[in-house]
Amino acid sequence: MSKVLPCSLMQATVRSISIMILLLLTSVLPVMTQTNTNEELNDSFPHLESTIGTDTTWSGEISITDNVTIPHGVKLTIKSGAFLNISADVKIQVSGILEANDTTITSSLQPIGAGSTGAGLWDGIVVEIGGELSLDNVTISNARTAISVSGSANISDIDVTTSFIGFDVDGQMDANAISCQNIDFECMKVSGDATVLGLSATNVSTGVSQTGQLELVDVLVESSGTAFDINGGSGFVSGTHVGNTSTGWRVRGITSVYSMTSTSFGVGLLVDAGSSSGFEMNMHEGHSEKVIVADGVTDLELNNIVSYPTNGSETTAIDVRNDGDLQLSQIELSGYSIGVELRGTGDTAITSSEVTATDAALIASGSGTLSIDDSEIYGGNTLGEFSQISTEFTNTNFVGDENTETGFSWTGGSHVLTDVNVSRTYIGAADTYSEGLYAWWADVTVNDVWLSGWRNFVHCERCIVDGDQIRMDNGGANNGNGLSLI
Repeated sequence: MSKVLPCSLMQATVRSISIMILLLLTSVLPVMTQTNTNEELNDSFPHLESTIGTDTTWSGEISITDNVTIPHGVKLTIKSGAFLNISADVKIQVSGILEANDTTITSSLQPIGAGSTGAGLWDGIVVEIGGELSLDNVTISNARTAISVSGSANISDIDVTTSFIGFDVDGQMDANAISCQNIDFECMKVSGDATVLGLSATNVSTGVSQTGQLELVDVLVESSGTAFDINGGSGFVSGTHVGNTSTGWRVRGITSVYSMTSTSFGVGLLVDAGSSSGFEMNMHEGHSEKVIVADGVTDLELNNIVSYPTNGSETTAIDVRNDGDLQLSQIELSGYSIGVELRGTGDTAITSSEVTATDAALIASGSGTLSIDDSEIYGGNTLGEFSQISTEFTNTNFVGDENTETGFSWTGGSHVLTDVNVSRTYIGAADTYSEGLYAWWADVTVNDVWLSGWRNFVHCERCIVDGDQIRMDNGGANNGNGLSLI
């Protein structure tokens, strides 16, 4: 037999059930604290809002377990001495203003996968378009990208460690004294506009990757795969040292980037120019196993470059396929097996330079041209081997030693020598082979040329020899010839 409860009793029962449901919901839902304007949040406030609604100040030790968003019109200030512990895979997203001084930001999460640094645990600080970032004396670690800038950033004394990427600038950044250590990919990527005074990158895959506008002064890159990876872009880098690095500068595309005042030690390849156009390097001195490698470069200029291999090298210092314009001025190379090797359809000019090679000083082929002026060229086995390319040498000394077998060997092309010395160490009867100038199917013009020390001075097959004043001395041993025309 059922009972009918009085109305008042039923209402009380419903209220009790409702209260219990609310209590149960309260126990399982997260608690979010409201941060008021001018309120300071420190370690006595353990929970953070996902979106900061008003101007807020943080201090002390802060644990971040969720994404933090600073919307447009809102400023988050992190006071000096703060410590931000990132304890989840989150990011700090800035559409308003973030300002921090003397702050450490790191992750307490453990690596979840293998990697060279075990980094990449959170998404870093992301400055959106319209957002503003101001940092001074801040350390960031264990991030996928420590600082991403699509808006604007003004930062100073920033250290990024154990991360995938240090700085990714798609917007605008002014920086002073920034550094990266133990970075899996790039210390700094610039596709926007950046001005940096003081950059240090150690144990990184790439020091600087550039497709945008970059002005960079006072740079140290050590223990890296590539110091500078330039693909288009514009600007300059000055005051650079690159050490223990596979490639100093990798250049691709059409660019207007130039490097000035740099040094190197323990570099495998100084400039990998590829098929680029527009790169320029001025005033470099250092040790590189190779100086330039290029495959189809159309515009490249190097001025005032001094380079030696670290411990002696059986490599080619400059190895270029030139399909445009290659300018080499005040180049000093020594200790390489081959000094300069050229191919292609372009025009190459070497001026006021000194090249010393243990094997061949110059090797060139293709339908382009090679001009050398006011230079000193020293070779071991051969001074120059040329096929089809046309050459013009002016006011230059080409010097071999007692082991040099050939001065110039030309196959095809047109060749003009003016005020040129081609000589080797005279060894008398011990010389049974050497030839000063050998030409086959070539046109040769000699004006004020001095040949010295060769068994056979000029050997010409199916070629034309013209000009004014050629001198020959200290040679002709073992029935050698002065001028042989066949």
